[in-house]
Amino acid sequence: MIHPITLVGLMGSGKTTLAAALGEYFGWPVYDTDSWVEAREKKPIWEIVQVHGWDYFRFQEAEFCQSFAEIGPSIIATGGGFILTESSLHWLLHKTVSVYLHVDPEVALSRITRSSQGASLSRPLLDGHSRKEQEAILYELYTQRDPLYRSVQYTIDGNAPLDQVLHELIEIASISEVE
Repeated sequence: MIHPITLVGLMGSGKTTLAAALGEYFGWPVYDTDSWVEAREKKPIWEIVQVHGWDYFRFQEAEFCQSFAEIGPSIIATGGGFILTESSLHWLLHKTVSVYLHVDPEVALSRITRSSQGASLSRPLLDGHSRKEQEAILYELYTQRDPLYRSVQYTIDGNAPLDQVLHELIEIASISEVE
């Protein structure tokens, strides 16, 4: 059985963009855990978190793992904190081929703010904070999560241009298809 390719990393690492491109390249379905939770709850993430809290949101992410326990060839983009729940991390390590898109916090913030173009960032952890505070938050998240991200099967440099990162992902997916 070909396992799904799952992308993990800090918000702004390119998971959603690269998952779409990789899915198109292979003709495989693409899933986004944040979008899945939003569709299931019929609310945006910020509202889910505001009403129910982060623990509830993380529980919903773990439910994704249960719903997609054996899905075959596909591409999955996870939320930045997906790896924080032990059951989700276990699923990543044992049911998927997981890839950490390592990016520096400064690069991540630059991508996030560029994609929002002055609108709300749609990032509950960053919204309502100054640029300096956002930098500090991303650095703290990076420091806390980097060891967990590095526990997955592959790590690639997400600071590189996206076409280069996509090429590396295609190589990993191709190798995984053969194994």
